[in-house]
Amino acid sequence: MTLDCTDQQGLGDRCSASVTVTDQTPPALTCPAPRTVECTGSQHASASYAASASDNCTTAPTRGCVPASGASFALGSNGVHCTASDTCWGPLTPACTPPSGTSFGLGANSVACSVSDGSSNASSCSSGVTVVDTRRPVVTCAVTAPVIADPFSPNHNLIAIGYRATATDVCDGTLPVATAVFASEDDETPTATGEIFSPAAANVAVGTLRLRAERVETGRGRVYLVVASARDSSGNAGATCCTVAVPHDAKSASVRAVQSQADAARAACIAGNGNVPAGWFGWAMDGRSVRSSRASLH
Repeated sequence: MTLDCTDQQGLGDRCSASVTVTDQTPPALTCPAPRTVECTGSQHASASYAASASDNCTTAPTRGCVPASGASFALGSNGVHCTASDTCWGPLTPACTPPSGTSFGLGANSVACSVSDGSSNASSCSSGVTVVDTRRPVVTCAVTAPVIADPFSPNHNLIAIGYRATATDVCDGTLPVATAVFASEDDETPTATGEIFSPAAANVAVGTLRLRAERVETGRGRVYLVVASARDSSGNAGATCCTVAVPHDAKSASVRAVQSQADAARAACIAGNGNVPAGWFGWAMDGRSVRSSRASLH
């Protein structure tokens, strides 16, 4: 800037000075809040987020002197005070690594954001994205022989029931199925002739399961409860249940009674995510007994 002075006699002088405006203040950076997202497939999930920033330097500089240029000064020394301010860089756009929309793996993931203004003042911050899997696998099961009724008089044989099951998980995809079989009667109860036909289940696995055409002669018929279950990599367990009934005899009332018992057992098992009512007797995939006061595969 230039300062001109002229006295009453018309004598004058001129001087000049320079004002340097500096920007040494870093931008104010606000990081996105940490996020938790549910896994959507292949043990990953995408997350969107944005950081924001502001800077004290966003428009053209302003300058001014007091007294102002062109003022009339008295004889002698007169002070002039000049100032300048600068808000010069315009809106700032922070950058985050990984960028918004990235697919993150299961667990905790770090996000780093930074921004700098035109004076190379920089700010940085950190946040995170946590991918969780809280959903159970979806398990299905079915049998082609829901009632073993041919012959109605139990022949004690192990019968293939056409058992099939699947398990899928949103996060992990297709999962292996574990199978256990439970019966409403103890298979070690002797027949009227003192014989014991045990175990009641064999080849306990998808596609190979066989169940014994047997029931206690003094009972109301036998219900087999087949429990299919799966567990994903995050420990979520899912299960479903299907049934096979062995009527006590050929009477329609006996068939309806055992089918009603089977329907109730299946509904309770599904509602309990594979938990079996107390007092049932069972066998796991390896043939070992899993009898308990309240059977559970989880």
